[in-house]
Amino acid sequence: MEQQRKYSANVYATSVVYEVLCSCRRIWISTQKSLETLDLSENQLEGMFPQWLAEMEVHIIILSSNSLTGSLLPRLFDSQNLLDLNLSQNNFYGELPNNIGNATLLKFLALDGNNFLGKIPKSISINEFTLLDLSSNRLSGELNSSLFASFMDVSSNQFKNSPHDDQ
Repeated sequence: MEQQRKYSANVYATSVVYEVLCSCRRIWISTQKSLETLDLSENQLEGMFPQWLAEMEVHIIILSSNSLTGSLLPRLFDSQNLLDLNLSQNNFYGELPNNIGNATLLKFLALDGNNFLGKIPKSISINEFTLLDLSSNRLSGELNSSLFASFMDVSSNQFKNSPHDDQ
């Protein structure tokens, strides 16, 4: 039995519900000024990260386990309300935006299982993460010693000084 979903301050969806959302709710979601939670994980979503979502004030964004592509929009990290960003297990690529540290309330960042490359931006060390998962990407360079998280996984990357280095 499909769980009842709430669409006022929180948006959750399963694959079945998302098909209905595509035609009925896509416009509604994209016209909101703010949302508490947007969880569209495991919905076989494809395409780029939506510009309208990067401009919306959302506390929690969970788009994990889809087929989303493209690079992350720097505008996403200008939010002063973003607490949790989970984009794991997608096909995102490119370098991480230099302004990740601008999202000062961000405590949970899961970007594992994508194709990000390059160095971790220095601004990311401003945040004190509860969880920081950058594993299984193609990140390289030296791992910043000031980077801190209660739980941090940077394995399966190409760091020069990582104890989890797979090289």
